Amino acid sequence: MYDGRNEASQKIICLKYMIFFVNILNWLFGAALFALSVWIRYQDDFSEWILELGLEHFWRGTYVLLATGILSMFASFFGCGMALNEGPTLLKIYACITGIAFILSLAGAAYTLNNGIEYSELTPWLKTRFFELISRYDEDVKARRIMNMIQERIGCCGSVTSDDYDDIGKQIPNECRDPVTGNEYNDGCYEVFAWYLETKSGWIAGIALFHCLSQAIAGASALWMSRAVRREWVNASSVGM
Repeated sequence: MYDGRNEASQKIICLKYMIFFVNILNWLFGAALFALSVWIRYQDDFSEWILELGLEHFWRGTYVLLATGILSMFASFFGCGMALNEGPTLLKIYACITGIAFILSLAGAAYTLNNGIEYSELTPWLKTRFFELISRYDEDVKARRIMNMIQERIGCCGSVTSDDYDDIGKQIPNECRDPVTGNEYNDGCYEVFAWYLETKSGWIAGIALFHCLSQAIAGASALWMSRAVRREWVNASSVGM
Protein backbone atom coordinates (compact mmCIF):
# COMPACT_ATOMS: atom_id res chain seq x y z
CA MET A 1 0.00 0.00 0.00
CA TYR A 2 1.27 3.47 -0.89
CA ASP A 3 2.40 5.39 2.19
CA GLY A 4 2.68 9.12 1.45
CA ARG A 5 3.93 9.92 4.94
CA ASN A 6 6.82 7.48 4.62
CA GLU A 7 7.80 8.96 1.27
CA ALA A 8 7.67 12.49 2.71
CA SER A 9 9.82 11.43 5.65
CA GLN A 10 12.40 9.89 3.34
CA LYS A 11 12.47 13.07 1.25
CA ILE A 12 13.03 15.17 4.38
CA ILE A 13 15.88 12.91 5.49
CA CYS A 14 17.53 13.15 2.05
CA LEU A 15 17.20 16.93 2.05
CA LYS A 16 18.59 17.09 5.57
CA TYR A 17 21.72 15.20 4.54
CA MET A 18 21.99 17.37 1.45
CA ILE A 19 21.93 20.51 3.60
CA PHE A 20 24.55 19.05 5.94
CA PHE A 21 26.86 18.20 3.03
CA VAL A 22 26.44 21.55 1.27
CA ASN A 23 27.00 23.41 4.53
CA ILE A 24 30.32 21.64 4.98
CA LEU A 25 31.27 22.93 1.52
CA ASN A 26 29.96 26.39 2.36
CA TRP A 27 32.01 26.49 5.54
CA LEU A 28 35.14 25.48 3.62
CA PHE A 29 34.47 28.05 0.89
CA GLY A 30 33.77 30.68 3.54
CA ALA A 31 36.99 29.89 5.38
CA ALA A 32 38.93 30.03 2.10
CA LEU A 33 37.38 33.40 1.20
CA PHE A 34 38.17 34.75 4.65
CA ALA A 35 41.78 33.52 4.60
CA LEU A 36 42.48 34.72 1.04
CA SER A 37 40.88 38.10 1.71
CA VAL A 38 43.00 38.66 4.81
CA TRP A 39 46.12 37.56 2.91
CA ILE A 40 45.41 39.85 -0.05
CA ARG A 41 44.64 42.78 2.24
CA TYR A 42 47.52 42.43 4.69
CA GLN A 43 50.38 40.76 2.78
CA ASP A 44 53.30 43.06 3.59
CA ASP A 45 54.86 43.95 0.23
CA PHE A 46 51.63 43.73 -1.72
CA SER A 47 49.74 45.90 0.77
CA GLU A 48 52.50 48.52 0.61
CA TRP A 49 52.43 48.59 -3.20
CA ILE A 50 48.66 49.03 -3.26
CA LEU A 51 48.85 51.92 -0.80
CA GLU A 52 51.77 53.61 -2.55
CA LEU A 53 50.09 53.31 -5.95
CA GLY A 54 46.80 54.65 -4.60
CA LEU A 55 45.06 51.46 -5.71
CA GLU A 56 42.98 51.05 -2.55
CA HIS A 57 39.78 50.68 -4.59
CA PHE A 58 41.04 47.21 -5.60
CA TRP A 59 40.35 46.10 -2.02
CA ARG A 60 36.62 46.89 -2.17
CA GLY A 61 35.87 43.50 -3.67
CA THR A 62 38.18 41.91 -1.11
CA TYR A 63 36.26 43.52 1.76
CA VAL A 64 32.97 42.24 0.34
CA LEU A 65 34.34 38.70 0.02
CA LEU A 66 35.84 38.90 3.51
CA ALA A 67 32.40 39.73 4.92
CA THR A 68 30.88 36.98 2.77
CA GLY A 69 33.31 34.43 4.19
CA ILE A 70 32.40 35.35 7.77
CA LEU A 71 28.68 35.25 6.97
CA SER A 72 29.02 31.90 5.22
CA MET A 73 30.86 30.26 8.12
CA PHE A 74 28.17 31.49 10.53
CA ALA A 75 25.34 30.47 8.19
CA SER A 76 26.77 26.96 7.81
CA PHE A 77 26.38 26.23 11.53
CA PHE A 78 22.97 27.91 11.55
CA GLY A 79 21.84 25.88 8.54
CA CYS A 80 22.83 22.56 10.11
CA GLY A 81 20.92 23.49 13.25
CA MET A 82 17.85 24.47 11.25
CA ALA A 83 17.96 21.20 9.32
CA LEU A 84 18.02 19.26 12.60
CA ASN A 85 15.20 21.40 13.99
CA GLU A 86 13.09 20.89 10.85
CA GLY A 87 11.26 24.17 11.45
CA PRO A 88 9.83 25.51 8.17
CA THR A 89 10.10 29.16 9.22
CA LEU A 90 13.69 28.79 10.38
CA LEU A 91 14.57 26.99 7.16
CA LYS A 92 13.16 29.92 5.19
CA ILE A 93 15.25 32.32 7.28
CA TYR A 94 18.30 30.22 6.49
CA ALA A 95 17.40 30.30 2.78
CA CYS A 96 17.26 34.11 2.96
CA ILE A 97 20.73 34.18 4.55
CA THR A 98 22.11 31.99 1.78
CA GLY A 99 20.52 34.36 -0.73
CA ILE A 100 22.32 37.31 0.85
CA ALA A 101 25.60 35.36 0.84
CA PHE A 102 25.02 34.46 -2.82
CA ILE A 103 24.51 38.11 -3.81
CA LEU A 104 27.53 39.31 -1.81
CA SER A 105 29.76 36.57 -3.20
CA LEU A 106 28.69 37.27 -6.78
CA ALA A 107 29.09 41.03 -6.35
CA GLY A 108 32.53 40.65 -4.75
CA ALA A 109 33.72 38.32 -7.51
CA ALA A 110 32.37 40.60 -10.25
CA TYR A 111 34.03 43.70 -8.78
CA THR A 112 37.33 41.89 -8.25
CA LEU A 113 37.39 40.60 -11.83
CA ASN A 114 36.40 44.01 -13.19
CA ASN A 115 39.17 45.77 -11.28
CA GLY A 116 41.87 43.17 -10.78
CA ILE A 117 42.77 41.38 -14.01
CA GLU A 118 44.39 42.25 -17.32
CA TYR A 119 42.06 43.87 -19.89
CA SER A 120 39.80 45.11 -17.10
CA GLU A 121 39.39 48.68 -15.84
CA LEU A 122 42.63 48.12 -13.94
CA THR A 123 44.89 48.14 -17.02
CA PRO A 124 44.40 51.73 -18.27
CA TRP A 125 44.44 52.97 -14.67
CA LEU A 126 47.83 51.33 -14.04
CA LYS A 127 49.26 52.62 -17.31
CA THR A 128 48.36 56.20 -16.39
CA ARG A 129 49.53 55.80 -12.80
CA PHE A 130 52.96 54.46 -13.76
CA PHE A 131 53.41 57.29 -16.26
CA GLU A 132 52.70 59.76 -13.44
CA LEU A 133 55.27 58.11 -11.17
CA ILE A 134 57.91 58.10 -13.93
CA SER A 135 57.35 61.80 -14.62
CA ARG A 136 58.13 62.53 -10.94
CA TYR A 137 60.90 59.93 -10.69
CA ASP A 138 63.82 62.36 -10.24
CA GLU A 139 62.09 64.88 -7.97
CA ASP A 140 59.83 62.71 -5.79
CA VAL A 141 61.61 60.27 -3.48
CA LYS A 142 58.38 58.40 -2.80
CA ALA A 143 57.65 57.93 -6.52
CA ARG A 144 61.20 56.75 -7.17
CA ARG A 145 61.07 54.32 -4.27
CA ILE A 146 57.84 52.61 -5.33
CA MET A 147 58.89 52.42 -8.99
CA ASN A 148 62.25 50.89 -8.08
CA MET A 149 60.63 48.42 -5.71
CA ILE A 150 58.04 47.22 -8.22
CA GLN A 151 60.46 47.10 -11.17
CA GLU A 152 62.97 45.08 -9.20
CA ARG A 153 60.53 42.70 -7.51
CA ILE A 154 58.27 41.75 -10.42
CA GLY A 155 60.69 42.27 -13.31
CA CYS A 156 59.38 45.15 -15.40
CA CYS A 157 60.51 48.54 -16.70
CA GLY A 158 58.63 51.79 -17.20
CA SER A 159 54.91 51.90 -17.72
CA VAL A 160 54.84 50.37 -21.22
CA THR A 161 58.57 49.96 -22.00
CA SER A 162 61.92 51.36 -20.88
CA ASP A 163 61.44 54.04 -23.56
CA ASP A 164 59.10 55.79 -21.13
CA TYR A 165 62.21 57.06 -19.34
CA ASP A 166 64.07 57.98 -22.54
CA ASP A 167 61.09 59.86 -23.96
CA ILE A 168 61.16 62.39 -21.11
CA GLY A 169 64.94 62.58 -20.82
CA LYS A 170 65.39 60.42 -17.75
CA GLN A 171 68.04 57.79 -17.17
CA ILE A 172 66.82 54.20 -17.13
CA PRO A 173 67.18 52.88 -13.55
CA ASN A 174 69.34 49.89 -12.70
CA GLU A 175 66.22 48.23 -11.27
CA CYS A 176 65.03 47.85 -14.88
CA ARG A 177 67.75 45.28 -15.51
CA ASP A 178 67.81 41.58 -14.77
CA PRO A 179 70.34 41.11 -11.92
CA VAL A 180 71.72 37.94 -13.54
CA THR A 181 71.93 38.81 -17.25
CA GLY A 182 72.03 42.60 -16.98
CA ASN A 183 69.46 42.89 -19.78
CA GLU A 184 66.58 45.34 -19.58
CA TYR A 185 63.17 43.89 -18.84
CA ASN A 186 61.05 43.84 -22.00
CA ASP A 187 57.64 44.16 -20.38
CA GLY A 188 56.14 47.33 -18.96
CA CYS A 189 55.03 47.53 -15.34
CA TYR A 190 51.38 48.23 -16.11
CA GLU A 191 51.10 44.85 -17.83
CA VAL A 192 53.28 42.80 -15.47
CA PHE A 193 51.61 44.27 -12.40
CA ALA A 194 48.20 43.43 -13.89
CA TRP A 195 49.40 39.83 -14.34
CA TYR A 196 50.62 39.85 -10.75
CA LEU A 197 47.23 41.05 -9.49
CA GLU A 198 45.41 38.61 -11.74
CA THR A 199 46.81 35.58 -9.93
CA LYS A 200 45.33 36.83 -6.66
CA SER A 201 42.08 38.09 -8.17
CA GLY A 202 41.57 34.92 -10.18
CA TRP A 203 41.89 32.62 -7.19
CA ILE A 204 39.58 34.52 -4.88
CA ALA A 205 37.00 35.23 -7.60
CA GLY A 206 37.01 31.57 -8.67
CA ILE A 207 36.37 30.40 -5.12
CA ALA A 208 33.64 33.03 -4.76
CA LEU A 209 31.85 31.76 -7.88
CA PHE A 210 31.94 28.15 -6.66
CA HIS A 211 30.67 29.50 -3.35
CA CYS A 212 27.73 31.07 -5.20
CA LEU A 213 26.81 27.67 -6.62
CA SER A 214 26.95 25.93 -3.24
CA GLN A 215 24.90 28.72 -1.63
CA ALA A 216 22.25 28.39 -4.34
CA ILE A 217 22.03 24.63 -3.74
CA ALA A 218 21.82 25.17 0.03
CA GLY A 219 19.06 27.77 -0.28
CA ALA A 220 17.03 25.67 -2.72
CA SER A 221 17.39 22.60 -0.49
CA ALA A 222 16.25 24.57 2.56
CA LEU A 223 13.15 25.88 0.77
CA TRP A 224 12.36 22.42 -0.57
CA MET A 225 12.74 20.90 2.89
CA SER A 226 10.55 23.62 4.42
CA ARG A 227 7.80 22.80 1.93
CA ALA A 228 8.20 19.05 2.53
CA VAL A 229 7.96 19.48 6.32
CA ARG A 230 4.80 21.58 6.00
CA ARG A 231 3.28 19.01 3.66
CA GLU A 232 4.10 16.24 6.15
CA TRP A 233 2.44 18.23 8.94
CA VAL A 234 -0.67 18.71 6.82
CA ASN A 235 -0.81 15.01 5.95
CA ALA A 236 -0.33 14.03 9.59
CA SER A 237 -3.14 16.39 10.64
CA SER A 238 -5.52 15.02 8.01
CA VAL A 239 -4.80 11.42 9.04
CA GLY A 240 -5.36 12.24 12.70
CA MET A 241 -8.78 13.78 12.06
